[in-house]
Amino acid sequence: MQAIDTVYDRGVALTGAGDVANYAALAAASVTAGQFKTCLAAGLFKLGFSASGTVTADVKGDATDGYLVRTADIVRWALRHRTVLSDADDLDVASFDQVNTDQPAPIDYFLGPDENLTVAAFIQAIMAGIGGWGGHRLDGIFEVQIFAAPTGEPVASFTRDDMIVDISREPLPDAYRPPRWRWRVPYQRCWTVQTDLAEGVTAAHKAFVAEPYRLAEATSSTIQLDHPFAQDRDPVQAYFSEASDAAAEAARLINLFKTTRAIYRMSLPRRALRREMGNVIRVTHPRFDLRSGRPMRIVEWGVKLQFNGAGVDTVEIAAYG
Repeated sequence: MQAIDTVYDRGVALTGAGDVANYAALAAASVTAGQFKTCLAAGLFKLGFSASGTVTADVKGDATDGYLVRTADIVRWALRHRTVLSDADDLDVASFDQVNTDQPAPIDYFLGPDENLTVAAFIQAIMAGIGGWGGHRLDGIFEVQIFAAPTGEPVASFTRDDMIVDISREPLPDAYRPPRWRWRVPYQRCWTVQTDLAEGVTAAHKAFVAEPYRLAEATSSTIQLDHPFAQDRDPVQAYFSEASDAAAEAARLINLFKTTRAIYRMSLPRRALRREMGNVIRVTHPRFDLRSGRPMRIVEWGVKLQFNGAGVDTVEIAAYG
């Protein structure tokens, strides 16, 4: 482990008494009452007395590859140490670097010893916390991305002439319509909520352990004006360490979804196989509001290939724009 900063007994902070090299040394160590001694190499600590109640700790966890705090770095750690994927042959390293650049905020995540979380679910949880995802491309390479508005130069263009089945338009999922007028994003999670605290615990610590997280928020009176039924939904699931980073993410989300957009679904020819999730494409069509062309971000695709030549190969793409 990187560090065990503080240990608490019913919310009372104990005093650190140093670190030892291994479990045997920790077991043999004498620890004074009111103190704790650590063995970071084994991820353990020892008290100098019998605890009077719930014991908790402020911990900086796994340091196998150095202590990691950025989301993309933690995902890469999980793939490297908990799957059969090879780093870097099976990873789109550039996508990890890009997510680190776009979202370098430190996060905190605790996985209890009795939990049975898969690597896929773990990656989904922490990537969703920064508005992103991770998954395999068509060529089997694993990538990570953050969902953003369709901006920048499109990597491909498609028109009505390209479409095997005509385009359709779908509303956004129920979670995004009507749009939220307020986004709330958690930070500084308390993984053990406590009310049974000893005398003398500071008011600040009592307030911290009384709630599972703090909340940063961003609001928009314009959205409330434009959308009379705008929603104020539950906080998103996020794991930011700092209030400023949670506030920045709340502002990003409210700006991302305040513009009215939809999902456009189309069946395209084989050349669309070169496109990946998250790519920005330009779609031009006489229907809907696409006559002048609109940039869209690919959010879903499926493939139907006929290897015996008996049918038409199609790539169905759903894009946000």
